[in-house]
Amino acid sequence: MTVSRRHFLAGAAALPFASARVSAVPLPKDADIVVIGAGVAGIAAARRIQAANRRVVIIEATGRIGGRCETDMTTFGVPFDRGARWLHAQSANPLARLARTVTMDVYPAPQAQKIRIGRRNARAGETEDFLATLVRSYRAITDPARKGDVSTDALPADVGEWRRTLEFTLGPSLASKDLKDVSALE
Repeated sequence: MTVSRRHFLAGAAALPFASARVSAVPLPKDADIVVIGAGVAGIAAARRIQAANRRVVIIEATGRIGGRCETDMTTFGVPFDRGARWLHAQSANPLARLARTVTMDVYPAPQAQKIRIGRRNARAGETEDFLATLVRSYRAITDPARKGDVSTDALPADVGEWRRTLEFTLGPSLASKDLKDVSALE
């Protein structure tokens, strides 16, 4: 097994807190099944297990439930979904049905996406330029990652005014976290 520098340092940094965190909440000893992760799939699995009259415990590594479902309340001053913001195939998607049953507002996606440059919409040629730059930037991150972990925020130097849009597209929009916090190996 190969351990990247990033994973080694992250694990080493967490060691002082490991024993305190693990012992902070004692795990039930009488669980039939342990579910790892309190994201949508973990919670759904736990509900099915409970429905089958089995005892279940969910273990979550982060300090919150929801997995990729995360609403950022501070960045823009209004609620902004950093992940799981798009429910594909709404007519067949059980999550869309569930959202409506708990009276969440579910809006249809716009027919056409708009890319912005500063305060204006990009024109047709600029949109094509952005898409080409996006592909080039994605490859600049993923190609070296085949040889090991690399920094995902290492965009090509010549992306010009697209830098912030690319950082958002490849970071929060794609991975639900800032680009600098994404591992290229993930």
